[in-house]
Amino acid sequence: MTARLFAHGIATFVALGALASAIGGMVAGIPAALSVFCLIIGIVLCALIPLSLRGSRAAWSVIISIMVVEAVGTFFGAATLARALHINLMFALLLPLVLASGVGALVSLRESYRDN
Repeated sequence: MTARLFAHGIATFVALGALASAIGGMVAGIPAALSVFCLIIGIVLCALIPLSLRGSRAAWSVIISIMVVEAVGTFFGAATLARALHINLMFALLLPLVLASGVGALVSLRESYRDN
């Protein structure tokens, strides 16, 4: 598996997770703002990933930006998430770790986007 597919695979995983959490949030009665936010992020990522795979530097940079913001937000919100879901803090920290690894993988592709 190439680094390009691995990096975009993590972004795809995040996009599908955002879409699933949006649907789950709407069904469970979570506040609409959070569900709509997850829905929009999922749709935007799903739209940008194919463009980035085709070599769009703009799409690549927006994907990185979204994933960085999500990584920082979930890192600092991990304790609250762990308490709300009644899980161990180490499990709550897995999501920021996956997001950070996706950011690192996408940033490592910067040489292939230099010509755009």
